[in-house]
Amino acid sequence: MKALSTLARASAALAVALAAGATQAAVVDFESVTSDQFAGVINADGYQWTFSAAGWFIGPATVAFCPSCTTNGTSRLVAAGDRGDTARVTMTDLGGAAFDLASFDAATANSTETNIIDVLGTYAAGGTVSASFAIDGSFDGYSLSGFTGLSSVVFSSRISGSYNFGGFSIDNLSSTGTAVSAPGSLALSGLALLALGGVARRRGAAR
Repeated sequence: MKALSTLARASAALAVALAAGATQAAVVDFESVTSDQFAGVINADGYQWTFSAAGWFIGPATVAFCPSCTTNGTSRLVAAGDRGDTARVTMTDLGGAAFDLASFDAATANSTETNIIDVLGTYAAGGTVSASFAIDGSFDGYSLSGFTGLSSVVFSSRISGSYNFGGFSIDNLSSTGTAVSAPGSLALSGLALLALGGVARRRGAAR
């Protein structure tokens, strides 16, 4: 009886743990992109990056390619505007899962400029959250509040410019995503309960 009680408690705890879903924290630093990537949509570090800009890339970027581009010495995302329009990039999880965003590093796309970067998060459950920061030609860290349970985040520049101007660079985004979705977790918890139940039946039959 004591053994069955122990199994019941263990199975309940396992079900709760699995149903809650596992989370994974990561810093999105674009170091997986070892050469410049140019496309309207780029997949990197578990996220899809959809661009609306005159000039954009993810990667280390050589000085020859863009001598005036802001750099922090590592791979990063750069989105530059176009005259009369702003640079924008949308971040979504490749698996479609909700995610959190706690902080990021940012600078202007061109080291000679100043700008404002607007950050707009859309909640998976509906509604939005936003923040804005003044940026310049040096990378600085910016913290976000309330950017949790998101389906997407849009980064955009406030001031437009010509190719390679009027934009922003971002790097080292602190993100937390769901590693196991709720339906998958519930299925796993069901299997775990069945397995534990089988153990209990075998013990009873052995008596």
